Amino acid sequence: MTRLAVQLLGPFVASYGEQPLSHFRTRAVQALLIYLVNQPEAHRRESLMALLWPDVTRESAQNSLRQALYHLRQAVPEVNAKNGDEYVPFLLSGRQLVQVNPEAAYDLDVAAFERGLRGPEAGWPDAVAGRGRGTTSHCRRAAGRGRSGELSGRRA
Repeated sequence: MTRLAVQLLGPFVASYGEQPLSHFRTRAVQALLIYLVNQPEAHRRESLMALLWPDVTRESAQNSLRQALYHLRQAVPEVNAKNGDEYVPFLLSGRQLVQVNPEAAYDLDVAAFERGLRGPEAGWPDAVAGRGRGTTSHCRRAAGRGRSGELSGRRA
């Protein structure tokens, strides 16, 4: 099973299968991964270029984005599909748009934390669900579960 897991609560930690992803070619590649897993919908290439390389020429930003996408695809070529029976490319990109494949399964601690804040209707265990939403203890539990991976992350 080849799965991508990204932890953003606390120090950045990512793994692909059993291998840690700790040495990205540039910080922009890591930033691109972080942005795309948090915002998995389609993004215009121009928007990503403006976000990651705001102070360079359009041509330079296009080249940098192409290189970043190449290196990200090398690090995470494919992941399990949501159905778990096959592999799918992690990223989809065309001439204008880039996005995380909607069929790709991956774990994201921030998504687990957000679900934890929503409480019982998000599938929390009964012991936690009985406690009040929005309380300090509720938020502490959500933070702890997001960091420890007790709750599954975003399964996009």
